[in-house]
Amino acid sequence: MLTHEQLTAVFAEWDRRADAGGWEGNARVPEESARVFNEIAIALFPALGPARVKLGDIRPGDRIELDGGFDCIAAGIVDVHSDEGGLYFDCRQGRHALARQEDEPGAPLVGVISHTPHGAAS
Repeated sequence: MLTHEQLTAVFAEWDRRADAGGWEGNARVPEESARVFNEIAIALFPALGPARVKLGDIRPGDRIELDGGFDCIAAGIVDVHSDEGGLYFDCRQGRHALARQEDEPGAPLVGVISHTPHGAAS
C-alpha cells in the first residue's frame, strides 16, 4: 500500500506528464490509467515493483518466474537445474544459463520476475 507521501508524488508526476502531453495511449481509459499509474509508482519507488532476484539467491531445484522477454521460452514458471556450467533452465534451444541474465556480476537477473526456493509453497 502506498503512503500519503507516495501517492502525492505519483499524482504530481502524473500531472507533469499530462501537462507535457507525454502519454502513450489514452490515460482516461481505465486499463491505461492503471498501467500508467503502476509505471509511475514503480519508477518513483522501485521497491513496489517486481522482486529483484539475484543469481546468488537461486539454487538447483528452485523455481523462477520469467517475463515474456525471452526468445527461447514463453513467460511462465520454470525449474532451475545445475551442471558444471552453472545454473540454467530448459528452453527451446536446450539450456539457458542464468548467468547470461546478469548485466553485471551481482546485479538482479534481467527477465526473472520472482523466485520460489525448492520445497516452498508456490
